[in-house]
Amino acid sequence: MRISTGMMFEVSTRGMLNDQAELLRTQQQMSSGKRMLSASDDPVAASQALGVRADEALSTQRAANQSSARGKLEIAEGKLGAAGDLLTNARTLIVAAGDGVLTDTDRQAIAAGLRGMYAELLGTANARDGQGRYLFSGYQDGTQAFTETAAGVVYNGDQGSRSLAVTSSRQIAVSDNGHSIFETGRSGNGVFKTALANANTGTGSVSVGGVYDATLLTGHSYQVVFGVAGGVTTYDVVDITGSPPGTPPPVTLSSGNAYTSGTAIRFDGMEISVEGSPANGDLVDVTPSTSQNLFKTLADAINAISAPAGAPSARARLTSALATALAELDSGAERVLAARADFGSRLRELDDLGVLGESERVLLAGQRSALEDVDYAKAASDFQRQQVALQAAMQTQVKMTSLSLFNFIG
Repeated sequence: MRISTGMMFEVSTRGMLNDQAELLRTQQQMSSGKRMLSASDDPVAASQALGVRADEALSTQRAANQSSARGKLEIAEGKLGAAGDLLTNARTLIVAAGDGVLTDTDRQAIAAGLRGMYAELLGTANARDGQGRYLFSGYQDGTQAFTETAAGVVYNGDQGSRSLAVTSSRQIAVSDNGHSIFETGRSGNGVFKTALANANTGTGSVSVGGVYDATLLTGHSYQVVFGVAGGVTTYDVVDITGSPPGTPPPVTLSSGNAYTSGTAIRFDGMEISVEGSPANGDLVDVTPSTSQNLFKTLADAINAISAPAGAPSARARLTSALATALAELDSGAERVLAARADFGSRLRELDDLGVLGESERVLLAGQRSALEDVDYAKAASDFQRQQVALQAAMQTQVKMTSLSLFNFIG
């Protein structure tokens, strides 16, 4: 094939243009920091980088959810901490109300303090998050959790718990419903409740009691009836579950039992004790525990402390009521503490997930960088090589253009 001068010029020019294009591309890579200036540069790597970017976006969204969940949990945990402190202070006041040297006026002052705590507890139960949503209404977070009525405090929410997705496989509850925290209490000791009859005239006070054999429990209602004959106090135990009309009559389980102050009285798996001197005909009611919220526990304590306690029989009723109030308050405080501990464990989990998520994002950023970003050391080396090649091509082109047959004719 005949190689013409024009062909040589064309090949040389095309080579210089290619060298210039490569040099320009390397300059663009170095200035942008990206190895791939377009998807066509490396279709496989571009596809992989797109997948990594999607994973990064998802990880960032999870981090945002974790941050949101942490904020809600921190508010709820703080509110429950405040409720726990409030119940501790209320317990201190209830214990103080049992001091025998206090007057009715002193106890009225204590009752006033408890009313303030009652209102504060109700406000805590109706707490909201940073977005104005009620923390303890379950799924009904736009509805106030608790309202006070003539019959007592009523729960308006449901029994659900709102959650946020914090990983691909984990949803974490960011709230608890107020029912589980404030409403699931039981009266008395949780199995049965003791109380003195209002008509009692003696000084006998009754303990909260306990269970000595759960297999003997019947769930019935009882009365312990005291009598005095010849200066000796005795008691009968009567099962009164059948007292309503149309049902079997009361059943006397035992009668004429000798009474000793502070000695255990046992029947049907239950054990109570009475201290003091019951009068003839005095009664102790023993009834199955019923559902009772924390607000009623405080309200009952306030009512008991507010009542005059000058008479010995009234003093006995106050002592018994305060013992019951303390047992019920301690049970409620345990539920609040358990809920707070649960919030704390979720916060610790979020901390762990945050560390793992940050590690994941660092790893994904490294993978994306390996696919997209330029290797500056290699790019600099290529840039130098391409500059030299371009300069050589340009010099060659100059020499070729100066070649002519007339230069060799002398």
